[in-house]
Amino acid sequence: MNGLAHRGHSYRPGERELNLLLSAAGYQTALFGVQHEAADAAELGFDETYNLHGEERRAGNLADRFDAWVGAAAADDRPFFASVGFIETHRPYPPELYEFDDPDAVEVPAYLPDNEWTRDDLAAFQGSIRVADEAVGRILASLERHGLAEGTWFIFTTDHGPGFPGAKSSLFDPGLQVALIQRYPRAWDVAPGAEERLFSHVDLVPTVLERLGLPVPAHVEGVSQASAITDRSVAAARTAVFAEKTFHNHYDPMRCVRTATHKLIVSWEERPWIVLPPDIESSATRRGYGDDGWRHRPPVELYDLTTDAVERHNLADPGPRRAPCRPARPVDCVAGRDVRPAPRRPGPPAVVAAAGPVRRHRPGGRESHRRRGGRVREMGRQSSDGAVSEHSCCAPSRATNAEPPSGTPGVTGPAVDAAGLGRHRVAQADLPGGEFAMGDQGGDGNPGDGEGPVHPVRLSAFAIDTTSVTNADFAVFVDDTGYRTEAETFGFSAVFHLALAADPDDVMGQPPGTPWWLGVRGADWRHPGGRHSDLDGLADHPVVHVSWTDADAYCRWAGRRLPTEAEWEYASRGGLDGARYPWGDDLLDGDQWRCNIWQGDFPVTNTVADGFLTTAPVHTFAPNDFGLWQTVGNVWEWCADWFDPRTYAGGPRQDPTGPERGTGRVMRGGSYLCHDSYCNRYRNAARTSNTPDSSMGNAGFRTVAR
Repeated sequence: MNGLAHRGHSYRPGERELNLLLSAAGYQTALFGVQHEAADAAELGFDETYNLHGEERRAGNLADRFDAWVGAAAADDRPFFASVGFIETHRPYPPELYEFDDPDAVEVPAYLPDNEWTRDDLAAFQGSIRVADEAVGRILASLERHGLAEGTWFIFTTDHGPGFPGAKSSLFDPGLQVALIQRYPRAWDVAPGAEERLFSHVDLVPTVLERLGLPVPAHVEGVSQASAITDRSVAAARTAVFAEKTFHNHYDPMRCVRTATHKLIVSWEERPWIVLPPDIESSATRRGYGDDGWRHRPPVELYDLTTDAVERHNLADPGPRRAPCRPARPVDCVAGRDVRPAPRRPGPPAVVAAAGPVRRHRPGGRESHRRRGGRVREMGRQSSDGAVSEHSCCAPSRATNAEPPSGTPGVTGPAVDAAGLGRHRVAQADLPGGEFAMGDQGGDGNPGDGEGPVHPVRLSAFAIDTTSVTNADFAVFVDDTGYRTEAETFGFSAVFHLALAADPDDVMGQPPGTPWWLGVRGADWRHPGGRHSDLDGLADHPVVHVSWTDADAYCRWAGRRLPTEAEWEYASRGGLDGARYPWGDDLLDGDQWRCNIWQGDFPVTNTVADGFLTTAPVHTFAPNDFGLWQTVGNVWEWCADWFDPRTYAGGPRQDPTGPERGTGRVMRGGSYLCHDSYCNRYRNAARTSNTPDSSMGNAGFRTVAR
């Protein structure tokens, strides 16, 4: 498997995991909580699956679920195999759930800088570890209570090192070293102790099977180390372990060999020293790193671990390190150069980590949110001045606690309705209507988006804009009405980090899972990158930083309306029923791009192969067969409908208008930030949503006649 299951990667067909091998040997099997082997846990073939979501995956809840299950398992004559996966120690660390340690008392690992940022991060991390540790104790107590403790092989491990720079998502030792703590059945008579052997996670399956007296199938990789369980004097089964990384959030192909004394790492792509997942990139520790993480990574790294345990002295490249790249303008952050995130104020740290390599220290309680320099940095949730909350890679939502300063945006009521009739200048495509198959027919959809089932829809004739509404078009509306957008009323909007044109103090925060989005004061439709940007040269670009409410106000002024999502999809398809894109099924025309999306390593490097870092003029690329330009890519487009992922399973098939109510409005078409590694929604059938008051630098709209 080249990458994460929840990002579209999967095992080879026919792969049989440990639970299936044990099930074939007569074991009852159950899965609780987190797993990273399949997009749908049901595919793994456990007898019982408690694939919980969200807060249900907290360690305490899973310990309760396991206790309820194991009582019944104890009454069964069959042996059992249970996999219990905690969400701990994933971010965030809400202080109402975790009691943080005292930052001054934590021990900072040698591979991290010892500063206030790191200490605060570790203090929160330790609070999460403590909760996980208590849940492990409860699981062991459950085994004891049901009379299973003496006969159960208990294995505690983690899937990667701590979620800190230089650990998780790297091939350095802090990323490869994980916890492996075992308690054996009493009958095996194994004395307590620690082993210094090289052991790879792929060794677990053959070790378990051999020790249980079961055959090890030929397809199983790894080396059995079962003999060392009861006889620690046997020779080491391994002289080296092998590790690899191809994808995490980004394409980053690396391979390594690690012996007892040396480490060799080879990289196939030019990258910064460490390529961080979004959660670590937005962490407090990362903010304390400065430029260090952005120096260039050499293609070959060789470390002598006997004298350089923190892997800082590369024997394969003893010369001076290249200076970090410091782009001065967004356009400099392309064509393979390294990119530094824009300066930002303290926001919520984000860590996904394992407990093993960091020792616990005495708790500091919630007083250890830590006051320094007259301010309190709260760990694990957006600070009160945070701007945006996580929604998706392309559509951050306005935070629920963000209230407009006063009143409501814009101009409302009858005065705005049809006041601009005849002043809407966008060319029209008159579509005759008809029947088409709505939904994803290619299997490309995201399960949570509700792109299926495919179903027939019949539409009446309608006229739709051939392009998105431009800055010049929107300016006419504003000049005529004095309208103030939601972004202007709230005082901020969401800006992609490479498009930032603002002072550091204008950056208010980041969504916890998408740190490439910044909440920026002064960002609005006239200032798409922040207060130091303007619309010079952008008159024919789509207007952005407009909410659904803003788009609806424009439509009422113009005597028009937003398209239903059925009308939008029908128009985008251009008569090509079932096609993936407005022009067909192939993304490229030879080596030429047909739409404005991300090329390169999202969200770090955009090669700008299509010619645009952010928005493109609305008449760029070729129109579809209905004469519509750029329905996919460039900017998301608001639709009239409320969003519900179950919409396609029922409802009217003639001129559908969507659910009667909801919390988010439909958005269609993807944007210049879409990339197959993270968001493939630049398709005819793709759909997502956002709250009606949310605005961002990659969302606009087009209209239809009433």
